[in-house]
Amino acid sequence: MNNSSTPDPAPEQPAPIQPLDAIVGFFATDPKPSKTRDGAPKIYARYGTERFVHDPETGGTIKEEPTFHALTAYWGAAETILAQYRKGDSFIAQGVDGSRRGLRSVAHLAE
Repeated sequence: MNNSSTPDPAPEQPAPIQPLDAIVGFFATDPKPSKTRDGAPKIYARYGTERFVHDPETGGTIKEEPTFHALTAYWGAAETILAQYRKGDSFIAQGVDGSRRGLRSVAHLAE
């Protein structure tokens, strides 16, 4: 306890968690390997994301048709994808930012 008239300093707050962009989806095509001009591993694949909307009549959800998108990954993420993923596999990809820095990590989703 502080005996002076000044209040005790507030406890230090932990640093906020830095969010990353992420994709939750499934591979709609097999990942296709290639290389960058510098020889770094690179893959291209199409992926789908499931869509669900709220049904106001029942209060439940309605599954809609998935949407499809392009995925490009480089370096370690590309090597992981080539070694572990095939068409139909579900995944979570983090660090998707639209730049050549590419994905930071990719993980399987449990079926």
